[in-house]
Amino acid sequence: MKKRNSITMTLLFTAVILLFLLFLFHSDNKYNTKMPLPQEGTLFLTEETLDRPVFLIDDWRISDRINPPGTNPESVRTWIGEFPNYRRYNDRQKSPYGSATYRFRLSYSGDDTIVGLYFPNLCNEYTLWWDDILLSEGFSRLEQSLNLTAGEHTITIAVTSDSGYYSGMYFPGAIGSSAVIRRMIMIQSAVYGVASLIPLILASFCFSLWAGTGNRLRLHFALLCVSFSLSLSHYWLQFIDSSMSELRFLVSDLATYAMFYFALNIMTESIALEAALKYRIPRILTIMASVLSVVLYLISPLWPEAISLHGTLQNIFRVTMFLSLVSGVFPTVPQGGSIQKAVPFCTGAFGVSLLANLFSANQFEPIFTMWQYEWCAFFLVGLFAIMMEETNRQMLFENRTYQEHLEELVEQRTEQLTSVLEERRSFFSDMAHDLKAPLSSLKASIQMIRSHNVALDNELSFYLEQAEQQQRELSRRVGSLNELNAADRLTEAPETVSVNDFLRELYHRHNPEAVVIGVHLLIHPSEEDSVIRVQKKKLFLVFENLFYNALRFTPAGGSIIIRSEHTPEQITISIADTGCGISPEDLPHIFERFYVGQSDPDSEGSGLGLYIVQTILKELGAEITASSEPGSGSRFVITFPNR
Repeated sequence: MKKRNSITMTLLFTAVILLFLLFLFHSDNKYNTKMPLPQEGTLFLTEETLDRPVFLIDDWRISDRINPPGTNPESVRTWIGEFPNYRRYNDRQKSPYGSATYRFRLSYSGDDTIVGLYFPNLCNEYTLWWDDILLSEGFSRLEQSLNLTAGEHTITIAVTSDSGYYSGMYFPGAIGSSAVIRRMIMIQSAVYGVASLIPLILASFCFSLWAGTGNRLRLHFALLCVSFSLSLSHYWLQFIDSSMSELRFLVSDLATYAMFYFALNIMTESIALEAALKYRIPRILTIMASVLSVVLYLISPLWPEAISLHGTLQNIFRVTMFLSLVSGVFPTVPQGGSIQKAVPFCTGAFGVSLLANLFSANQFEPIFTMWQYEWCAFFLVGLFAIMMEETNRQMLFENRTYQEHLEELVEQRTEQLTSVLEERRSFFSDMAHDLKAPLSSLKASIQMIRSHNVALDNELSFYLEQAEQQQRELSRRVGSLNELNAADRLTEAPETVSVNDFLRELYHRHNPEAVVIGVHLLIHPSEEDSVIRVQKKKLFLVFENLFYNALRFTPAGGSIIIRSEHTPEQITISIADTGCGISPEDLPHIFERFYVGQSDPDSEGSGLGLYIVQTILKELGAEITASSEPGSGSRFVITFPNR
């Protein structure tokens, strides 16, 4: 059923494209316009006929070489578009290059007026005469104002070419009022401008998506858009009045080959692997055709047969591409997202465009818009753009759904984690409280045994000492639990704190304790104040731990100095003492949990103070380092980023 629907939609889309091309063929075609026809070799014009463009197609006379007005060369009758180069009208001439002169006669009955003469895509160096007057010379494109008076006139155009695909006049020109010709050129330029700009905008958008996601499908679509815009460059390059403008058809052909290549890549990545393998050979043929086009173009001045060979090979390539692209519709039902579902439609668009371009030669040339093939390629780009947009919208919807689900999940996990932390806090608090009584009772019992001079032999004394040591360790661990619980209970929101004000408040809190012990507490705020954003209670807890450690190991008469400094990058607060210092063996381990130091194994400290300090500072976004020299004191430095 899916395969049948895919084929039906492809055929329907192809039918719509065919109807549009038929509409173009009848409404925007120089060969199908209602206009006066030459009679006995002369085109008769009136003021009314000049109100729309009159295309100069039939009843031209062509002669070999450059023949200015006044000469009477041997000539033959032709219509513009009959011969793509000089070879065909003269069997004796073996080269498609050379020179030729075209003459056209017209008769005008009406008031004197200014008219416009316009020949696009001359592909040659040209010289224009109006009657016997030399009007202009140039390359590639002819646009000229003429003073049209009543009577008969002759348009003479001599063209010369020594390279390129075309020579002579292959594309019909037009004559009409100046306003009509300007309007025709402006409309066509606007169409080509929009058709060139939109794919470039899409390409820039897809390039950015590819850079963010690495999706090759978006990359190939972006390159497809760029290739299409380059394939339209032939229209803009003809405005360059230079012999180099003849390269525009080579550039356009190479860009078209690139379009085929990236379209095949998109199809390869959009369908099953087994079906994708058959596109390997067409992609290789596309690369070979591009290289061959460049080679034939370069050698054509030396080997003129290369031009005919190029045209034959190009037609064979187009038919091959058509068969390759159409073969992707029926044997394979695209699976997956909207880009994959677009493959049959894109195949139909390409196939129709190739056939239209191949079979409408010398029967169609646009007046106001683009060639049939260019329209089909533009539809291809637009179709892929719609499918890309649908895919992006689906991705955004999925991301939004996922984000909403993720937010709900994070909220649930946060609630669960908060509950677990609260249960842990309550458990440790209750356990610490419940253990205090038996530990106190155990300590009292040991002291009572000691104080009553109970007769103890050596073995009992040894066991009693072991019991005392374990009791002290348990008391220390219970004290650690209380310290952890105290830190956990500090959950206020961060606030902006002045460093200098914080040091002064710290001094007023702890100076009385230092005075009692006989230690000098000194603070040195920085000259220029700075601020940090922290939880103030936790920061006080940090400095309380550091202050009491320093006070414990600093003898009477010693000093504790707290200093702040700041730079554009960081803010530092240090606390230094003149105590006994820390041994080199203990210094690397002082921030470890439950570490009490090898030099003081009987210490009643919990071994958690500095661990809690480091944990809180990490939470506040700061770092702490320690340095010490035994006998000279210790120094702790806390560093905050200066944001």
